[in-house]
Amino acid sequence: MNISQRTLRQTGTRNHKQNSNKFVAKLKVIILIILPLAAAFAIVNYRIALNEKINLLERESIKEAEKLKNLELEIGNLEIKRARLCSWPYIKYKLAEFRLDLRPPYHGQVVALMIMGETPVNDTKIASRETPTPTIALR
Repeated sequence: MNISQRTLRQTGTRNHKQNSNKFVAKLKVIILIILPLAAAFAIVNYRIALNEKINLLERESIKEAEKLKNLELEIGNLEIKRARLCSWPYIKYKLAEFRLDLRPPYHGQVVALMIMGETPVNDTKIASRETPTPTIALR
C-alpha cells in the first residue's frame, strides 16, 4: 500500500504544479496581449487630445485674425476720416459755417519755441536752415 500512496501523492503534486504552471502561462499571455493594447490605447487617446487642442487653437487663431482684419479696416477708415477732417475744403466749410474769420496773426502773437535741453542756435544757423523754426500763434 505504501507504494500506491506515494504514486498518488506524487501525481497529485504534479497535477497541482502543472495547474499552477498553466495559470502562470495564461497570465503571461494575457499580460503580453493587454500591455501592448493598453499602450496603444493610451497613445491613441493622447493623439486625440492633441488634435482637439490643435483644432481649438486653430479656431481661436481664425477669430483673432478676423479681429485683426476688422481693426485694420477700422484704422483705415479712421485715417480716411482724419484726412477728410484735416483737408482745407472741410476746414474752409467749417470756418464759413461758424462764421470764423481767419486772418494772419499780429507780429507779437507769433513766438518761436525751443526744445528744453538743446543748445541755443545762432542766428546764422537759423538763416542757413532750409526749414523754418516751429512757431505757434498765441492769442
